[in-house]
Amino acid sequence: MPDEETLSFIKNDHARKFIQSMPQTPKRRPTEGLNYPNPVALDLIDKCLEFSPDKRISVEEALAHPYLKSLHDPTDEPAFTKDVDFEFENGSFDLKKLKKMIIEDINAVNKATGEEVYDVTKVMSTAK
Repeated sequence: MPDEETLSFIKNDHARKFIQSMPQTPKRRPTEGLNYPNPVALDLIDKCLEFSPDKRISVEEALAHPYLKSLHDPTDEPAFTKDVDFEFENGSFDLKKLKKMIIEDINAVNKATGEEVYDVTKVMSTAK
């Protein structure tokens, strides 16, 4: 059971109370019990799944992790410098509106990278 300090990042009272109502169990690594032959991969997974965001591995640390050694190239890993807008979480909307928002976000990225832009109307007419 996480202590109060660890739970302090959870702002939703209902979510915090739900976690606190769970039975007391000893802390375990997320990969504990997995039978996987690469302990370096398991170490990265454990660090990515750390409950506390303050203790969780950062993107930069993950990219520099020994498991990604053969892929890591600091000269070709640009940092994301824009703000992320989570305002949509404050609204109420249905699944169709959420799908439309996702397609619009994909289109914004695709426009910036010169990739295909999807016709929102056409995609939404085939969405279930």
